[in-house]
Amino acid sequence: MIDYYFNVGNTWDNALLDGVIALNRKHRKARVVELYGSIQDLLLSVRPKYRLPIRDRIFVSEYVRKAKDHGIDINYTFNVSCVGTPDMFHHHQHIVQEDVDWLADIGVKRITVYSPLLVKALDWPTNIEISTIHNNCDLNYILGLSQLHNKIDKICLPIYMNRDFMQLDAVRRASNINLELIVNEFCVSYANTCIYRQECYTTQSHGGNSEQLYGNYPVGQCMAWRYLHPAAWIKAPAIYPQYLGLYKQRGFQNFKLTGRTHTTESVLKVLAWYMSRKFEGSVEELWGLPLDAATHHAQNTRPELYNIPVESLVEQRFVEFFIDEPSCSRKECGGRCSYCDNIFNKVAIKKGS
Repeated sequence: MIDYYFNVGNTWDNALLDGVIALNRKHRKARVVELYGSIQDLLLSVRPKYRLPIRDRIFVSEYVRKAKDHGIDINYTFNVSCVGTPDMFHHHQHIVQEDVDWLADIGVKRITVYSPLLVKALDWPTNIEISTIHNNCDLNYILGLSQLHNKIDKICLPIYMNRDFMQLDAVRRASNINLELIVNEFCVSYANTCIYRQECYTTQSHGGNSEQLYGNYPVGQCMAWRYLHPAAWIKAPAIYPQYLGLYKQRGFQNFKLTGRTHTTESVLKVLAWYMSRKFEGSVEELWGLPLDAATHHAQNTRPELYNIPVESLVEQRFVEFFIDEPSCSRKECGGRCSYCDNIFNKVAIKKGS
């Protein structure tokens, strides 16, 4: 019996597909059922082209076929956050429709979308997943998304809902479509509401900031905060491998792993931890991007780096605290609530000490 279903960032690399097939054979209770991602020159997403792989249509078609032969669906990511005004989009709608139709023809089962305009304007031969970037935890908002189109069969809930168990329970009871939780995203700024988040998506949708202007805005500001205030690693509402069972008990079995712009080796390593529901390393390793590669984003900082062992967080019953507590978004983080800071001070170990 399969208890945990995974949707994994797709690097469009045959080595990734082979690794996923091997992990599916190894595990009885966990299975990768979907790979999500996008390539350059085929529909836009909230990743700029320079961060996406270059693949031709022959490769994509063969990749989709091979995945389907092994029971894995391909979910193409078309979650661009800005498509322009309706009259602007109308002039190239036919080109977008041709790409959507082609993806369906080669066997892509689902396309991830953010824009309600795209959902309404296009004919959809595939199923639709609503992207996590809608970033709204309100129950009525999420239910409204699910009613946009009869092809919508899945919503990836916003990451800030991961520790709002009252809202999670309410959405699960009210929704009749699949709900997915993203597990290893570490976006956080303050009080679990990043002031840069929406502009980050817009910037990425318009090609990113390849010249790293204005202190690599907005990623530089985000990363600088994370390294200057390292308790942010546990304030970010990631779901650690050991806690998947807690969410399954509440009716959630669909989990999304980030990493579509990381290396294939990194994605497979993190996936193995989640499929086994065992992990003994430090929290930030679940992000899948080595700290020495990530710190260059933190402009003009000389951060002290820490190990934050996940096993120590489990021993402290770190996540259980949130089950009966109001959502982080309704607390004064760092003020009247210092829970995460206190836990960090208990478990964190300065690297090199």
